[in-house]
Amino acid sequence: FFNKGVFLEAKVISGNQLRHNILGIIKGKFVNNFKKGSKVKLLIQPEDITHDNTSKLKLIICDRKFRGTNFIYYLKLNANEAIPVSVQSHNCEPCNINDELGIKLPIFINHLVFF
Repeated sequence: FFNKGVFLEAKVISGNQLRHNILGIIKGKFVNNFKKGSKVKLLIQPEDITHDNTSKLKLIICDRKFRGTNFIYYLKLNANEAIPVSVQSHNCEPCNINDELGIKLPIFINHLVFF
């Protein structure tokens, strides 16, 4: 569960929305209660992000792993952070390191886990 996920800094902007400085608005049901304006560490799992090649937000692939029927692509947010994205191998041509991969916006995660 935790070994493939990453924690990203985000800010609570409403009762069901966070804002990340690159990913924008992230919507979903809060598992924890935090006040509006709170800075939190959001858990992002590979299955939380959906790839979308028509998206305006495209991120650079900095690593990839083949996991059975899926690829997990690690997309670079900045010099120190990358997010994992799980893509079924038959839904997307295999991409290479330094290629761009688009992600669906806004991001919706059923249960937002953050601390």
